[in-house]
Amino acid sequence: MNQTLFGQAPANETDYKICCASFYEIAAVRFLLGDSWRPGGVVLTEEIAAAAGIEAKSMVLDIACGAGDSSRVLAGQLSAEVVGLDLSLPSLGLAQQKFAGEPWWPQTSWTGGEAENLPFAANSFDVALVECALCTFPNKPAAVSEVRRVLKHGGRFALADVTLDRGALPVELEAPLARVACLADALPIEEYIELLRAEGFEIDAVKDCAPAVGEFLKAIDKKLLLARIAQAVGKMDLGGVDIQEARRLLKQAIDCVSAGTLGYAYIVAHAD
Repeated sequence: MNQTLFGQAPANETDYKICCASFYEIAAVRFLLGDSWRPGGVVLTEEIAAAAGIEAKSMVLDIACGAGDSSRVLAGQLSAEVVGLDLSLPSLGLAQQKFAGEPWWPQTSWTGGEAENLPFAANSFDVALVECALCTFPNKPAAVSEVRRVLKHGGRFALADVTLDRGALPVELEAPLARVACLADALPIEEYIELLRAEGFEIDAVKDCAPAVGEFLKAIDKKLLLARIAQAVGKMDLGGVDIQEARRLLKQAIDCVSAGTLGYAYIVAHAD
């Protein structure tokens, strides 16, 4: 897996999806990303949930839910009924391990599956949430179309993702790892908006959250420094990750944020 993630490109789009899901199963990656696995963390999820009108008893689909951090916010703080979906069964298992027994646990369920082929009936949800994940989906129109299908009439789609000026991205950040890590296949905000409109959504709100991704990357860099020290004294095994190279690429990504090439934003839209 490390050879695929950090070197050779996956052979096809199916392999990319598996690679993306497996990437977040690596212990070193979970250490670097923390619990939230996304820019803005819980605070931004709360803001997005408010913008999408999520409230008690809302039926919410959390797509690419990972280890359930956003689902915890939606069910635990807002009393929504939440279904978390992810391609990674180990990540879903981690969510169940962390949160089983919490008072809000009966309001959640966890399902393995693909965003491009959601295993739910039409008109099932009031809100669908996708945070920092659509950019990794090989067939983005299919995923958005599936979201549209499973939403009730007037249902809301809350999308938060990395934004990218692709023409200005350094070549080194176009490597396979960059796509898996939500960089190389991200879109400009205008293209996300057009993608949603093409599938019948009306845009309700758009917010630029670029500072969130800059802070997220800087936090990872600090953890890389800690990991380098721990690795040097034999306290941590990063599974072959070249920390020096990772920090060099991370600096390039941070520079891109400063230059406006990389950003982060959320969009709230409703189904006609």
